[in-house]
Amino acid sequence: MQELVARLGYVPRTCVWELTRACNLDCGHCGSMAGRPRPAELTTERALALVDELAALGTELVTFSGGEPTLRRDWPRLGRRATDLGLAVNLVTNGQTAPDALVRGARAAGLANVAVSLDGLREQHDALRGPGAFERACRTVAELASAGLWVDVMFTVLRTNRRELAAVHALAGRLGARRLRVQLGKPMGNQSERDDLTLRPADLLWLLPALGRLARAGGPEVRIGDSVGYFSAEERELRGKHCAQGHWTGCYAGCQAVGIQSDGGVKGCLSLQPRAGEADPFVEGNVSERSLRAIWEQPGAFAYNRDFDPDELAGACRRCSHAVLCRGGARCVAHAYTGSLRHDPMCYLAVARARRAERATFPASAAAAAVLALAGCGGKAVIDGGGGASGAGGDTGTTTTSSSSTIDCATVCCGCDYGVPPPPEAFQACCCEGVCCECDYGTPPPPGCCP
Repeated sequence: MQELVARLGYVPRTCVWELTRACNLDCGHCGSMAGRPRPAELTTERALALVDELAALGTELVTFSGGEPTLRRDWPRLGRRATDLGLAVNLVTNGQTAPDALVRGARAAGLANVAVSLDGLREQHDALRGPGAFERACRTVAELASAGLWVDVMFTVLRTNRRELAAVHALAGRLGARRLRVQLGKPMGNQSERDDLTLRPADLLWLLPALGRLARAGGPEVRIGDSVGYFSAEERELRGKHCAQGHWTGCYAGCQAVGIQSDGGVKGCLSLQPRAGEADPFVEGNVSERSLRAIWEQPGAFAYNRDFDPDELAGACRRCSHAVLCRGGARCVAHAYTGSLRHDPMCYLAVARARRAERATFPASAAAAAVLALAGCGGKAVIDGGGGASGAGGDTGTTTTSSSSTIDCATVCCGCDYGVPPPPEAFQACCCEGVCCECDYGTPPPPGCCP
């Protein structure tokens, strides 16, 4: 079996380790529903032995996560054991721990990086995480940076905080962070009941270009997690050195990556979470019962990736020319959104191709048909004085343009993909989040696209 593993390249080069599920916050978008420790979390002695096992299996990077990992008092000791064995160690924290204690622990552990979560400016962040969380997290970033530690800001993009992405990037720079890491808030755990937080596939058409603009603007580096993508023009830039091929090359859960739960459960990825009411189908074994090597090398383990068959894909993934390479996007996103591993709907390329196909199907020259189609968005069609068309069903609110005319955004249909955009002034006023001005796989933007 060891020869087979070596030949196929199944080495857990990266590990995300939930040190504890205990947490000092109760976040509305927490995918693991953290708060209380899991029953029978690993003892210090077993955790230290697990570090040794990871090193023996060839792990190069381990990320301490949670819950809130700093609530486990032995985390610096575990980190030091790993760094002494040659592993790079990161830590992801909500930034609520006393900054001076965190600095001391980071130095004792020899951490390569600390990531602090900031999910918006004060109002948005505190609405998600609790009163005062924003101020404490900002102070933590600043003090870690002042102490000479490499600090990232971790931003989980949601429908409620998406407008603050650029502001958080700027804030991260002022606080001394080196990088902004962006991940997708997924409908699992606490967020499974929060549809108001969850992005839709069409949101990728502004998210990826917006991230690309931030990456080119200077300041902290901008990087994206495996949940964000795929195949946009910004791919190489946003994935950095981990994207040498210039594009996404599939989910590595159970092949090049492993996740460890605080009770010793072994998964390919900790973001592969059971849906409400179901037993966890992704736990391959427990290190309290068997060695990590035995679990990693057991026949049939992590079959969803190791035994991947492109014929098992569904939806747009099945028809995609990148199917063999991409293997259906991020498994955790696919399962969170669809309950299946066969199709990740949060794919930039798939959404851009669909948008292009829709616009090609409904040519703008058919004015009468366009009026009828726009009316079908949920209300009567409105023809403006300049000959443009718009319909009900778009964003709400009333905006005044520079020409002093009033546009009721409730009557502007930003989401109607029938080939006829709203007039430029209505588009500028009401639709700046609804379309992609820089879709490299889509059609050219409509007149008046947002700068």
